[in-house]
Amino acid sequence: MSAMKLGVTAAQLDGYIRTSEPMQQFASAISVIKKDMDYDKLSADQFTQRAENLSRAYRLEAIEIIHDIATIPMSGEEFTAAMAEVKLKAAIQLRGDANLQPVNNGQAALFAELNTIYQNTAPRIKSFRLAQVEFQDDK
Repeated sequence: MSAMKLGVTAAQLDGYIRTSEPMQQFASAISVIKKDMDYDKLSADQFTQRAENLSRAYRLEAIEIIHDIATIPMSGEEFTAAMAEVKLKAAIQLRGDANLQPVNNGQAALFAELNTIYQNTAPRIKSFRLAQVEFQDDK
């Protein structure tokens, strides 16, 4: 990976390390540090801290996106009932009231019922045939 970052082959990097005293000392220091238990703990702590920082940043970005959705103007021909429902859910999410649930207008239940009816009544393929057609050249 280091060779790739430096833009050389692994063999070239190995050659550079073998001919350079400071590089050999650096490589041996890395192997000594990696054996240290505090290094592993520090690495795990750094990972946890980075994950927490990213989570906070993503939550902040999500709040900004929810705010953008919640503040979409309710005018124009392209604004539909589905868009109004999304806007309502975004506003509720932005408000942060966990007890207030978005109003379900029954669309999900209707689609689930229609899907069940279709699954029960749709014709099924019981068998199929494979036909092979050959043409004869009459020259």
